[in-house]
Amino acid sequence: MKIFSANYYSEIADGECSRPDAFVQEGKSFVFPDFDFVISRNKSGDAISTFKNDTWDLRPYGLTGSQGRLMFANVSKENRLDAKWVIFILMYFSDSGRASVLSANTLVGYMKLVRDLDSFCSGSSVGFRDVFAQQHILREYIFSRKHRYIVDRFISVFRKLYCLPSNLTGYLLNEKCNNILDKFRFRIDKSSLQFPVIPPRILSELIDSLEEIVGYVHDDIDRIKEFLIAILENENLGRCKAYQRQKGLSAGNFEPHFDKAIELYGLSNLLDTYEVDNIPACRSFLSKIQHGCALILLIYSGKRRSEMLSLKVDSLKESLVNGKKIYKLHGVTRKLVGQSKSVSWITSKDIKKAYEVAKSLALIAGKEIGLKEKETPLFISLAYLPICSSIGYDGINVNVNSFTNKVMEVFELIDLDKFSISYDDVKFLDKIDPFRAWGEEEKFALDARWRFSTH
Repeated sequence: MKIFSANYYSEIADGECSRPDAFVQEGKSFVFPDFDFVISRNKSGDAISTFKNDTWDLRPYGLTGSQGRLMFANVSKENRLDAKWVIFILMYFSDSGRASVLSANTLVGYMKLVRDLDSFCSGSSVGFRDVFAQQHILREYIFSRKHRYIVDRFISVFRKLYCLPSNLTGYLLNEKCNNILDKFRFRIDKSSLQFPVIPPRILSELIDSLEEIVGYVHDDIDRIKEFLIAILENENLGRCKAYQRQKGLSAGNFEPHFDKAIELYGLSNLLDTYEVDNIPACRSFLSKIQHGCALILLIYSGKRRSEMLSLKVDSLKESLVNGKKIYKLHGVTRKLVGQSKSVSWITSKDIKKAYEVAKSLALIAGKEIGLKEKETPLFISLAYLPICSSIGYDGINVNVNSFTNKVMEVFELIDLDKFSISYDDVKFLDKIDPFRAWGEEEKFALDARWRFSTH
């Protein structure tokens, strides 16, 4: 008898942990888990996902802001069991070379491969095992994929299955398939391109633009807080006449409409500058400001996006070292260790305004759903504010603003012409990597707009 554990857990009081079930293999025959096998539990220890469920919720085991929901309903019924089994193998039998198996967030990435395999196999007699084990089918699959990351993930899963005993996984893979992937990997590795270093002029323009807009908001943050609290307490304040009539008010009793309300709270200059003219636009504007604050924290700390989203509102600490102020952001990481681990990042006083703006907004949203201050994510979703359409809080997982929607990015508020690539920018790229044909890449052409990413 062999026992396998998925090394995921969430802490409970008194040092105890809530974990998924352990998988027991009895004898030497391959077998699926029982349908009632518990995949995940909440922090109280109650089961929230079983093997049978078409949604596996791993958010209790990830960083705050992690996606962590594995959706199998998008996989065809004929391949759904195989899809779950591949993910289960990654969860329970995959040695990532660290202290634990793959993170919940990483597994969400592998779901893209699972859905792609399903798309390839659907409507035919070919199954997941055929793609991994039969040379001609494997070759057809990898050479027909348009996206490099899908092939990378396929090779990664193949390697894991190849190293595991077939009586455990049900996959019997051969050396010839492995050789095909080796040759294919060598070919694509030769043409792989690294993420480019941002030219200093463009990075400087970005920092100046972010600090300018966040500085404007910081100057008015107390008035913004008062305004938000007021419109949360008074559902008619700042709303249009039609809305107030629907709520039963007559013309003589109307609350100040938006333009008048922001004038009363001293916000006309700020909001008029960015063409914010109603309540929904105000919340959208503040979400974009959250994104600007997050970028400043990333720039001045070097942390990863998921680590930034895991920060709480009390994460910035100041201390004196040899008579000088040192600033640190305290949070958690999964890098190299697999599980959440407390860490801190040295940063700069230049993040203080961005941090204070983000904290002020977060505390209002966190209070609205009953969170304690120490539990409130620094970048909690402002969609919790019921000032227009809003989302509910399930009492378990707190949604954060993950900044994946382009129209909710701070770049909507910035003059993007500043980031057009100049001749000097291209010269800088040539110095960094003189062997890369920058001129042949359309996105780095003169006058093209630099594309920022959080990588």
